[in-house]
Amino acid sequence: GGIPSAVGLGLSALTRGTDQVAVSFFGDGASNLGAFHESLNFAGIQNAPVIFVCENNLYATATPLAMTTRNPEIATRAAAYGIPGVADDGNDVIAVWKVAREAVRRARAGEGPTLIESKTYRMVGHHEGDPVVGCYRTQEEMDAWALRCPLLRLKNLLLECWLAEAAEIEAIEADVEREVKEAVDYAKASPPPDPATVHRHVFAEPLHPPMPPSASPETVVQGWMDAVRDGIAEEMRRDPHILYLGEGTGERGGTFGHTKGLWQEFGPRRMIDTPISELGFTGAAIGASASGCRTIADLMFLDFLFDAGGQVALQAAKLRYMSNGQVGVPMVIRAGVGMIKQTGPHHSGSYYPVWAHCPGLIVAVASNPADAKGLMKTALRASDPVIFLDHKVLLSSKGPVPVGEHLVPFGVARVAREGTDLSIVACGLALCRSLEAAQRLAQEGISCDVIDLRTVQPLDTETIVASVAKTGRLLVVDEAFAMCGLGGEIAARIMEDAFDELDAPVGRLHVDPVAHPFAPALEDAI
Repeated sequence: GGIPSAVGLGLSALTRGTDQVAVSFFGDGASNLGAFHESLNFAGIQNAPVIFVCENNLYATATPLAMTTRNPEIATRAAAYGIPGVADDGNDVIAVWKVAREAVRRARAGEGPTLIESKTYRMVGHHEGDPVVGCYRTQEEMDAWALRCPLLRLKNLLLECWLAEAAEIEAIEADVEREVKEAVDYAKASPPPDPATVHRHVFAEPLHPPMPPSASPETVVQGWMDAVRDGIAEEMRRDPHILYLGEGTGERGGTFGHTKGLWQEFGPRRMIDTPISELGFTGAAIGASASGCRTIADLMFLDFLFDAGGQVALQAAKLRYMSNGQVGVPMVIRAGVGMIKQTGPHHSGSYYPVWAHCPGLIVAVASNPADAKGLMKTALRASDPVIFLDHKVLLSSKGPVPVGEHLVPFGVARVAREGTDLSIVACGLALCRSLEAAQRLAQEGISCDVIDLRTVQPLDTETIVASVAKTGRLLVVDEAFAMCGLGGEIAARIMEDAFDELDAPVGRLHVDPVAHPFAPALEDAI
């Protein structure tokens, strides 16, 4: 869950030059997650000011710690990542304070992260209705731990050491009970949320950052990678807190050469080379972006985003909504997408419909260098998480790019070719192939209106409807699979919004529903 975000909060503190320290609290069960291990490793490498606090209450939901690991001493796991691990009596307030104080000192002194294991106990069930005893715990165990209550032990210590009078402690307890009662009474008396607000804070309002005037009519021919790289560099110069995380994207310049020159200009503290731990550094990008350092997480291939899926769908996409608009995640997830010769089944996916399905995420799939640069710059100024996809075939493409400030809005499709007989809707490489097909069809007397979506979410239905009203026919061309895909979504919207404009059923053209094969003969078949 949130453990990787704490690493990002620490990186943000370093970048912004503050003495802030990030603290992540979690249970013993979470120490077996990949997120735990990737986060400790990444935090250690970056010397991030982070304190990982494992509240070891002996049970992961209902499973005893001894049944989940051969090493129940969680603090010792820190050694594998070269950081200190300290265990304390979590029911001893003074012991916890001493360990925490040292961890904070280390973090603020630039000595890096600490793992604290506070050994304690859970006196209630894991969830509402979970039986406290009789199922996986005994009354005798509960009674023994009740005697070690941290508040009772602290009270006795204060009295024994003559550090407080009984009357003082009783007054404090009365104040606490009063404050809790007032809070409960306030909550009970408060009206429930207005159902009319249920859709608020899914996305930022407004969706777009302030947009500059129309782009300059002057253009220069640029390659895709140069155009996007220039856009990133422009934004990193404008905002000194933008970070870029990825595997080999620093001094090496990226697998595709798509970040060349950025490390040399902005240095290793902003162009951060990461371990192969997509979950860890994508989660860190969430925390950094939510705390003043918007971050690009470069996943190399869209297929790899599944390794970080929970961080994206459950954290980045939902944080604005869950915080009632108080916290946004203005991050960019960048990845290569689409089929290219002999990259096989694990490096060829076009899974953007999966991510478009998640409320709170913007999904951009450009088809040309100008839009790619403009969408990236908009993403780096917007307030929501954006999945920005470079089609691998298009990385070597060239085209006219406006000179000067150039941003492209989300959810505004482009009419790439005017026509009257057939509307073709596509994005990315499929748009380029559709333009080629439209050119050939024109030689046969068929005029095509070709729509470039630019973004899959938000989806510009209005431009598609206007095109269908002109042509009466619609074909959706998409490199992703048909099942639960973009073609079906667009077809359904047109059936709902422009049924009377159709002269024929909506057509869909997708790739075959098979994993991308290695064998050339099979690859050619799809």
